[in-house]
Amino acid sequence: MVGANGPMPLLKVPGFVGPQIAIGIALLLLVAGEAAAADNRDGSRQSSLDGLGVISPSTIHLSWHLLNTTQAPSPRNWFGFAYDVADKYAVLYGGYDPLAGPTAYSDTWTFSAGKWTNLHLSVHPSGLSGLVMAYDPDLRGVLAFGGEALFGSAYYNDTWLFHAGNWTQLTPSVSPPPRSQYAMAYDAYDSEMVLFGGYNSGGVTLSDTWTFNGTTWSQVHSPRSPPGSQFASMVFDSQTNQTLLRGGVNSSSGAVAGTWAFQAGTWKLLPRTSTPLRVHAPMATLANGTPVFFSGQNSKSGATYNTTYEFFAGYWHLVHTSNTPSPRPLGGIAYDPQEKGTVYFGGGEYTIGIYNATYVLR
Repeated sequence: MVGANGPMPLLKVPGFVGPQIAIGIALLLLVAGEAAAADNRDGSRQSSLDGLGVISPSTIHLSWHLLNTTQAPSPRNWFGFAYDVADKYAVLYGGYDPLAGPTAYSDTWTFSAGKWTNLHLSVHPSGLSGLVMAYDPDLRGVLAFGGEALFGSAYYNDTWLFHAGNWTQLTPSVSPPPRSQYAMAYDAYDSEMVLFGGYNSGGVTLSDTWTFNGTTWSQVHSPRSPPGSQFASMVFDSQTNQTLLRGGVNSSSGAVAGTWAFQAGTWKLLPRTSTPLRVHAPMATLANGTPVFFSGQNSKSGATYNTTYEFFAGYWHLVHTSNTPSPRPLGGIAYDPQEKGTVYFGGGEYTIGIYNATYVLR
């Protein structure tokens, strides 16, 4: 949501219960936050106690590594972030810093071989924050949709493609209505981009599903679909050939529980897939191809997290990582084969600060 000072750090909703998981044998894990000096603007604070879960046996030795980059995008959240497979670098666009003005950004950066590069592009998407980016192998580029202007003064529904270092606006004959903070991922099973939810200029939480075939958008009417949600995240699971949706919050009914799977134009709620209820927790994949999410925020209390969960065998599993970044929501995450790991950048909100550190999980 957007208030007088820009995007709100959390949304208080009724009927919300605290973080919980019941997956097999429960294990209580206190995840230690990393030293404050590791992050730009990172004050002294404690890490979060984040639920019960089963540690993944396949990723028990994973560690977070803080990368020492000579330059980087300025501290921000609410930006678009994706790995460009064709050009072999991660791409970041836009974002928002409530503590710097506030300021909404329109810059485009690439990340390759441990180095950030500002492309200084004058042509770029209309939305400055709240837009989502995902790689489209059919178009051999990164797709972006919509987003919002500073303070939510305008909402957009334009579609853009980032390819070979430049942005190009596409002209689909049909487009979803304007929105911000939706979920989007490429569905490799059906060869199409999938978009769900978000919120519009009236602050209404949306529940519609759209697909993009490279030419135009089409609305999908599944017999059953997830409840409307904003700040949710989505990723394709190559192990099950399903696009997974989780997290988020509904402005009327509160936090959205469970994980939904989209395949062949149909949504289904997966059994026993609840995780700690949170928003602003982006998803990507690990090197083994399994979905993963990190960080996030409790939509009612505002508590922030720094735990990592991996999805395999039909369950979300708590991953025990070392050198874990301090708790933060609203960052960007993408698997980067050049780094042989999952890259996480930025994030943060009003009460804990805004960051521009780059980490890789491997």
